[in-house]
Amino acid sequence: SSCSFADVAFRISAADGEERTLLAHRVVVASGSPVLFERLRGCPCEALPGPEGIRAAVCRVDPRISERVWRLVLLFLYGADLGEEAAGLALDGGMRALELLRACDLYGLPAPLRRLAEVSLCGLLSAEGGASPQLALEAFVLAEA
Repeated sequence: SSCSFADVAFRISAADGEERTLLAHRVVVASGSPVLFERLRGCPCEALPGPEGIRAAVCRVDPRISERVWRLVLLFLYGADLGEEAAGLALDGGMRALELLRACDLYGLPAPLRRLAEVSLCGLLSAEGGASPQLALEAFVLAEA
């Protein structure tokens, strides 16, 4: 069957070493990211494991992006309110915000999502924020990209 309107399966390496799959709609993610649009344009469908018989274009997410951050990306692309999720970006010493900034760079994600990551990092990089020098350096490199 044709998969021009079928789901996309994003494969993500989880912290426990397992691989997770998040499903999304090609038209939604492609409209929010020129990089994903190009990647998915010629991507063939594969049968996903499971009894549902789902066929989807499979896209592997960069291993430096966690499942939690990729879920936030998908929520944003679907137009969800990120209030509670956005508040969690400052957790883990800012690593989630850094991952989000990296995802924005790698996948050409919309500017408001990038600004969310930058604002979260700014609070951590202030004198009172207590960010590690490594986080500050990585944030600076990504901001210059």
